[in-house]
Amino acid sequence: MVSIQRKVQAHLASDQELKEEAQRAFQSYLKSVFLMRDKMVFDISKLDTDAFAASLGLAVPPRVRFLQKNNKARQQGTAKEEKKLPIMKAILGAQYGLIAFST
Repeated sequence: MVSIQRKVQAHLASDQELKEEAQRAFQSYLKSVFLMRDKMVFDISKLDTDAFAASLGLAVPPRVRFLQKNNKARQQGTAKEEKKLPIMKAILGAQYGLIAFST
């Protein structure tokens, strides 16, 4: 017995226009969640994108470029902050007469 989800995926594979609509719906929903202000409620990293894509009949979740750019910028920002941390410890230690220990 073939599941409904498999039938929808097969139909989307054969109908390119319908597949593109499903991909746009996927990306639009993720963008709307991403743009919401209350990140306690609308945290895009907690969404199960694989399950959401499957519910739209997509076998594989589409690539979402704005999320990739956001993740890349966040990783670069984290790396910059990690580089600044020893410098800030040294400055604060010298300013307040504290001895700086390396970690």
